[in-house]
Amino acid sequence: DRGHLEIGGCDTVELAKTFGTPLYVMDETTLRENCRRYKAAFDSHYPGESVVTYAGKAFLVQAMACLVKQEGLLLDVASAGELYTALSA
Repeated sequence: DRGHLEIGGCDTVELAKTFGTPLYVMDETTLRENCRRYKAAFDSHYPGESVVTYAGKAFLVQAMACLVKQEGLLLDVASAGELYTALSA
């Protein structure tokens, strides 16, 4: 209504005022829906033969690692720091 970009129903201008910038904002609902879509697509073509793996290099914090696990995806890590984050989640 105010002409501002919204992510997950949140006004990004207000988020920037509250938390400062730069600010990473993720829409959890969309992330979860995308995880489910990927899994469903592979399961429909390769039932019982495939797994979906999230690339930790894309964006890896504890909350993302938890979400990936909760959605039944595997997590690819390439460094000790990424492994630590994954295991601590």
